[in-house]
Amino acid sequence: MYVYQPAGFLKRGTAAFIDAALLFTLTQLVSYLLYGHILIPLSDFINMFFPLYFIFIPAVWNGFTLGKRAVRIRISSVYRDGAGIGSMLLRYFGAVLFAFIHLALELLSVPLWQPCVKINAPSMTLSPEPTSPPTCQKNPQGNTL
Repeated sequence: MYVYQPAGFLKRGTAAFIDAALLFTLTQLVSYLLYGHILIPLSDFINMFFPLYFIFIPAVWNGFTLGKRAVRIRISSVYRDGAGIGSMLLRYFGAVLFAFIHLALELLSVPLWQPCVKINAPSMTLSPEPTSPPTCQKNPQGNTL
């Protein structure tokens, strides 16, 4: 399949905003129907609706979600018209795997520099003369504070 005009950032962002607003409204509606109020933690509902919305709807609806249909873009495959369930599963779980790897690398990273923090900073008052930036101080153990 040849892509005639790839979607730009604005169209993709608008479609993502519409999809997020729809999912938020849907999760709030379900929580209101089940619990009688809407401001509850949404993690259970989002974990339930996200795979359903982003895997099965595009697979059944020829690569469209409601947001993508509104801005006239769709998910397409090189091998067929639209997106099938297999390509949508790969797309969704690949994105989840990428997010977990990014989070793990972020949590495991160690800064290669130590930030310079000034101890006993003066209070925030307005003064006409400029103040000098804080300098690093050494504690008795020799570490930079």
